[in-house]
Amino acid sequence: MIMKIWLLSSTLFLCCHVFGQTGVVVLTEEFTLSAPFTAKIHVTMPNGTTSTTNITHEFTNVAQHDINLNNIINSIVNQGYKIIQAPEGWGFFGTPTSGALRRIFFGVP
Repeated sequence: MIMKIWLLSSTLFLCCHVFGQTGVVVLTEEFTLSAPFTAKIHVTMPNGTTSTTNITHEFTNVAQHDINLNNIINSIVNQGYKIIQAPEGWGFFGTPTSGALRRIFFGVP
């Protein structure tokens, strides 16, 4: 019995360790849905570090918003990552009176 528990624990640890080495980058856009309009991009790298960049809100200037967002996405892609399918339930969150989050996941090809 102890051997089975040890084997299961070791297998789970190994799977988690291997998955952690695959390198998933999470880009989260945090924005308000009412005035004053603000938008931020949080990029979390596989090592756990997160950087935050203020960008133009799409209600203020959609073209500038898309330019800002595209530049950040391109910087992630230029590091060798590509957009991957998000886990179910990790797309768009929000309420009409406050703010919302939009996520894009990147993985190593």
